[in-house]
Amino acid sequence: LMPHSFDACCSKYRDDPVRATLEKKANKEAAAARQAEAAAKMSQLLKDRLAQGTGGAGSSQGLAEKGGDDAEDRYKRDLAAQRNRLLHNGDDSDSSSSSVHDPFANKREKREKKRERKEKREKKEKKKKDKDKDKKSKKDKKSKRREEEGEEGERERKKHKKHKRSESD
Repeated sequence: LMPHSFDACCSKYRDDPVRATLEKKANKEAAAARQAEAAAKMSQLLKDRLAQGTGGAGSSQGLAEKGGDDAEDRYKRDLAAQRNRLLHNGDDSDSSSSSVHDPFANKREKREKKRERKEKREKKEKKKKDKDKDKKSKKDKKSKRREEEGEEGERERKKHKKHKRSESD
């Protein structure tokens, strides 16, 4: 049985201020729980790395030499799967409970991609400037030629254009 949307006595009343307040409170609590879960995951991961004696988050080379860390590998796989799910499923929301900032993301790759985009944009702008410069120089050459020919040459060109138009019609 569906309640009517204007029924103020119904517990599912759309504009019920009490229900709205309760939902906001529940949403805040859920967000805090997700954040606490993410923090717990990160602290556990860092504790595992420190226990192995790798020296913190910045020593990814030490892990590669020792064969890697199962927890870290699992964490990276989860993050990669989440990225793919968000990117390819068209979801704009990443409010899932496994949404955690990735401190192990490869910063060098990000910098290289950013540098490539910047170079591409600069190359495009340079190409556009050169094109504009060429157009300007052609325009200048054309105007100089017309000035040299004088008004008589221009009159002849106009007559010639009119004559061509009348022939094509």
